[in-house]
Amino acid sequence: MKKKLLFVSALALLTTGITLSAEKTVSASSNRTFINKRLSSLSIKNILDEYDRQINWDVSTYNSIYRYWRIQIWQHGKTDSDMREELDKALPDNNQ
Repeated sequence: MKKKLLFVSALALLTTGITLSAEKTVSASSNRTFINKRLSSLSIKNILDEYDRQINWDVSTYNSIYRYWRIQIWQHGKTDSDMREELDKALPDNNQ
């Protein structure tokens, strides 16, 4: 009887360990996928640099716009397309 109880206990611990291990793997994978969908700081700066060549923002304006887009992308889920669409409106050709 004691051997049977020991065996069942060991099996329960093993099953729990496998389950927890699998949950951690799924969670880490899901989290990594979520982060990869967001633009990185470097991507945001690269897009801003494209527009800066045409608009020539001063340093203060550039930094403010960078902070604004970092918040829009990371907290509100905006995409690079949203960013480009809004920045296109700021181009000199579009202000006529």
